Amino acid sequence: MKAKDLLDTRRDESQLGPAGDRVAAVFATLTPLPNPDLEAMRLYGALVMGEITDPIPNALTLHFSDKSHAIVVTSALIDFYESVSKILFGATNMQRDGQVSKAAATMHDVVDDLRALFEAWTPDGIAQDCMAKIAQTPLSPSKIDAAEMLVTMALSFVLSHEFGHVLYYKPPRGKKPAPLLTTQQETQADATGFKNLLFASANEGRGPTRMSIAGAMVALRVLAVLGALGHKFGEGHPPPEERLQTVMTVTRSASSTNREFWSMTTIAYAFDEHLAHAGALATGTELPLTPDRALSRMVSILEEISKKHKPPSELLAGMSVDFAGFNAPSLDALAAMAAPLFPPEQPPTADPRQDALWNEMGSQLRAGIANFPDAAKAAFQKAFPAS
Repeated sequence: MKAKDLLDTRRDESQLGPAGDRVAAVFATLTPLPNPDLEAMRLYGALVMGEITDPIPNALTLHFSDKSHAIVVTSALIDFYESVSKILFGATNMQRDGQVSKAAATMHDVVDDLRALFEAWTPDGIAQDCMAKIAQTPLSPSKIDAAEMLVTMALSFVLSHEFGHVLYYKPPRGKKPAPLLTTQQETQADATGFKNLLFASANEGRGPTRMSIAGAMVALRVLAVLGALGHKFGEGHPPPEERLQTVMTVTRSASSTNREFWSMTTIAYAFDEHLAHAGALATGTELPLTPDRALSRMVSILEEISKKHKPPSELLAGMSVDFAGFNAPSLDALAAMAAPLFPPEQPPTADPRQDALWNEMGSQLRAGIANFPDAAKAAFQKAFPAS
């Protein structure tokens, strides 16, 4: 098969690093492929994928006259994802077996390191010597595992999107080149691929599902910042910002309740905001405060307080920037979004443990409203009349 020949030739020309073919390792976690046509191609050897050494961060699908296809991801993109993941988890508290592993880095450190990482990008590729000097914060074993899972999920999303390029491919007719995917097909490739990832991770529990959402968000936010810096994407691709919205739309449709959506996306929202903030600094722009990010932050803080990982005073401390930066309509929007999540009593679900947790989160929020700044207090008292 010509697709396999291409990969073999690239390997002969430039050997992979000591980690070997990281794409092949991720691909193995996705098999057997849920689409029967793709699985048949894989078994026949007509669909191959792998990592190639290249300084340009990219992922693409190559099509050949013998109807074989090669999905390739460059080492630069994988290295970038790995560095991003290490930086993010350097400032992430981790809970395992009732113990909390405290972060070694601050949020300020994370944004600074991510900014430096983005600034290592050049039109000629990634400056590897710069990347090597970033993200040196030692990680605990649990954080190393989590960082590796985030990279796996980011690459899984990338590969799942590329599967769409295989399924939608139409060979050239005569002397005309093969038609490019339409924007609608590109969007559908994102949606279908992400649905498959969510379906697969749902069987593994809450942790993997949250990480699959975070992986897709990180993968696309990295591309969004690189695009703002000048990186060029293939024709037909929607802007990464639109692709991020596709991921969130699929996540909402896959969530059984509004509460589940906000519960499962806290990590994704946090990582996305860190990356977007660093990208804004690298491109000389400003990151606007938005009610959805503020609500995600509130949910995350309330969860930590209710699990007794943080004191109740952390609610006001953690939300102070949002409260100070929002105008009255934004505060009203935030309060209106929060009210349905925290009714006086959570409706019972199949997960009594989560029901109890969210009831406690609601109690903590109601108790904290009295301490909010006047404008925020007014907005929340209007949305929570019993407070």
